[in-house]
Amino acid sequence: MAGLVLEKVDFKMIPDALGIKESLLTRNISPATTVMSSGVEDGTCVANVVWEVVFRYKTKMVMRCKASYVVSYDGIENVSEETVGVFVENVAKTATYAYFRALYAHLDWSANLGSQPLPVLQLQPKL
Repeated sequence: MAGLVLEKVDFKMIPDALGIKESLLTRNISPATTVMSSGVEDGTCVANVVWEVVFRYKTKMVMRCKASYVVSYDGIENVSEETVGVFVENVAKTATYAYFRALYAHLDWSANLGSQPLPVLQLQPKL
């Protein structure tokens, strides 16, 4: 990894979230990746990885945390764009999750939400 930048954070919580028992909330964690530059020409791959965690009470969203990371990798040479996409999907997602997990823990603490820590994910490669 040549670089990692936290590009944007969006944390929203409605006041009702503090009064709802944690056992009544459902949590969903989802990532999205986008290759911004494959690096086929210059050897540097740049990608965007967005992590989002959403808490819902019944169907109502009560809290959302979304963080966008820009990741770059050097040494991407003599590979196809498809290979770069698979690399980003499997490696960049895994590399950024630990940062997102720590960021979320801090924001959760600051908001006095008191939710359980995000789980340690074991992402399975998509080939």
